[in-house]
Amino acid sequence: MKKNTISDNFLADIAAKGPKMENFNELESWLSRAMPQLRLDSMRRLTGDAGLRQYFRINDEHGTFIVVIASSNNEMVSFLKILKFFQINSINVPQIIKMELRQGFMVITDLGEQTLFNIINNANADKFYLQAIKQIIKLQAITEYAEWGLPCMDHSYIRERLRIFKYWFLQKNLNLTIDAQIEQLIANLEEIFIKSFTEQPQMVVHHDFHSRNIMLQDETMSLIDFQDAILGPYSYDLASLLHDSYLNWDNNKISNWMTVYQTLAVKSGVIHKHQLVNFTRDFEIVSLERHLKNLGVFSRLHYRDKKTSYLQHIPTLLQYCVDICNKHEDLSPLNNFLQARVITNLATMEEG
Repeated sequence: MKKNTISDNFLADIAAKGPKMENFNELESWLSRAMPQLRLDSMRRLTGDAGLRQYFRINDEHGTFIVVIASSNNEMVSFLKILKFFQINSINVPQIIKMELRQGFMVITDLGEQTLFNIINNANADKFYLQAIKQIIKLQAITEYAEWGLPCMDHSYIRERLRIFKYWFLQKNLNLTIDAQIEQLIANLEEIFIKSFTEQPQMVVHHDFHSRNIMLQDETMSLIDFQDAILGPYSYDLASLLHDSYLNWDNNKISNWMTVYQTLAVKSGVIHKHQLVNFTRDFEIVSLERHLKNLGVFSRLHYRDKKTSYLQHIPTLLQYCVDICNKHEDLSPLNNFLQARVITNLATMEEG
């Protein structure tokens, strides 16, 4: 086998999982020209990403590199824009080594295999969450963002996320008929979310700041999956971190980390103390919106994208939702709906 040939075993594995094979013929040709020193037969698929991108690692005598196939040209342009934006503002992100914009190919630096999710436990959580909260505040300290054209979490944003929840989770996953009660419930939630999102201080938001998107290399923390960065409420990234879909901490720990954020945010000047008067509700309403959205997204990953591992996280998301609803009177209609028509429905499906 020539050293610049993707292995037959690798291609057979790719073919079994469905991506278009012509992408790999083009990728092989491009890599052979762009980085002829690499051993392409060392390429291995990386798993675990919820998006449509494909990631591979090349590990040979020249080092380790990550090869990316973007799902679309627009996604790659967005990735490159936010990458530059974060680099200019000293946020730790991968570096581009080579790229082919038209075909959506990139070779980027390898940040290793150690995610926060892989190594966090009760003994080290305070240490790593302090470091992660400092990363959030570093993002929030960015004030020169107008020229970058970041989108906003506006009315259309909220409406689209609720549509994903309604269609992919309620209709597709639970097979519920969307009746007048559900439509009214969704409309009321839309109003609650819009009010909370727009009244909170607006800052740069990573958008998916959780344990699987935080890399650790010699205890240096770097961020991945940042191409959807957006302007949004100050509590959003903290909610993503502390109400992680893949981890479940007790309420005392979460409360302590919320206090850590408030202390550091005020001390750093990214937010004023008087803006934190509704901090707990701000945090919980944003968390709830994110959980409902993820109920839809995880269902979509299962049914549309054939990524079957995400449905296992739905009980965690639902428990977050119920816990939040129990604290706020205006969320009692959602609580009643979840108890009567969602949790009961899921239990029946599992029994069947």
